[in-house]
Amino acid sequence: MIADDDARVRRPALEALAVTGAPDLNERLAVALEAPRLCFACGRAARLIGEKKPEGGAARLAAAYARSVSDATYRRASRRARGAGEV
Repeated sequence: MIADDDARVRRPALEALAVTGAPDLNERLAVALEAPRLCFACGRAARLIGEKKPEGGAARLAAAYARSVSDATYRRASRRARGAGEV
């Protein structure tokens, strides 16, 4: 499920791995956070990294933030949401 193309599936899969204490959780969170396109799973991975505080987590979050600033898709969606009064 974690490799599903649909981000709506990956997000709860990450949660399930965190709840069950999967031994490879940190690696899976890193992969989700480094996805080529930012998505719901990236946000969930960021939250879980903040909660679990794995080694190198802060650097991964900083790198993901830097990538998000240059993501045109994210910027367009963010502008639309602000225009709709959702942000």
